[in-house]
Amino acid sequence: MNLTSTSPSKGGKTVTKKFTALGNRLKSLRKKHQLSQTILGEALGVTHAYIGFIENGDRGGSKAFLQKAADYFDVPFSELWELRESSLAYPASTAAASQEKWPSYIEDFASMLNAVEEQACRHLIEAFTAQLQDKLYGLLTPYDLKELKTLLLKVKQAWLQSLDPVSSEEEERQFQLEERKGYIQFHDKQVFFQLQQDDHALTITLLTADRSNIQAIEQWLDHAHAIYTTDMAIPHLSEAQQVTQFMWFSPLVSVAHRYRYIIDNNLAFNRLQCSEPQLNWYMQQSIVASLPDEQHY
Repeated sequence: MNLTSTSPSKGGKTVTKKFTALGNRLKSLRKKHQLSQTILGEALGVTHAYIGFIENGDRGGSKAFLQKAADYFDVPFSELWELRESSLAYPASTAAASQEKWPSYIEDFASMLNAVEEQACRHLIEAFTAQLQDKLYGLLTPYDLKELKTLLLKVKQAWLQSLDPVSSEEEERQFQLEERKGYIQFHDKQVFFQLQQDDHALTITLLTADRSNIQAIEQWLDHAHAIYTTDMAIPHLSEAQQVTQFMWFSPLVSVAHRYRYIIDNNLAFNRLQCSEPQLNWYMQQSIVASLPDEQHY
């Protein structure tokens, strides 16, 4: 499905036109008169999808269509035609680089949706989005909130035992959490999470959009010592998603080693929030040391 108009250039190469100015003007007129794309399309004898193509700059519209639009909105035809003719033209290779090529099955699906009346289309997409969300989470391993609580309290107990001067090294390491990745049901919402532990820290990762759910977990572990925002690959998704990582350091790890842990894991300071004053001091000293001499004062 080609959503752009093409024409040969003087050099014989195909160029792609974007009718941005015309599209912006038509959208402005439609909004001014408080019309939906469906209603305007019916008034002008076209589909709502066609109106959408023009407003997005992917179609320029015929003279007959522009004449109807000019009459309908009581604006000069010459104004709309001049906006159409002032469209930007650029090589098709450039356009291809700026537009993602969808697989044919996605284009076919989009074409089907374009044939549906606007309001019905919105309802269909909302229902499909909800079903897709359920299907994606269905591909992940489900965990019970009580199960997660039990695991985290075991980590906390092991850390407390490690502080006991009479505990043996075997007792200190008797519980080492294996990585968990899946989803938890928080009330009526499924929430992706990843749970990791090493000798230095326990890390819980949530999608940034779901980060408020960490409050339930902090009831068991207290507030996180450090919070880091980054992008991470999520199972079954083609693009990385923004996530927030919540870190709790082992009580056996000194402040200096916590700072070293941050450095070794390449955690950018500008994405890191730290609740520990001493660790913040280490980070601040590192920032100051990296500044040119003239900026130290």
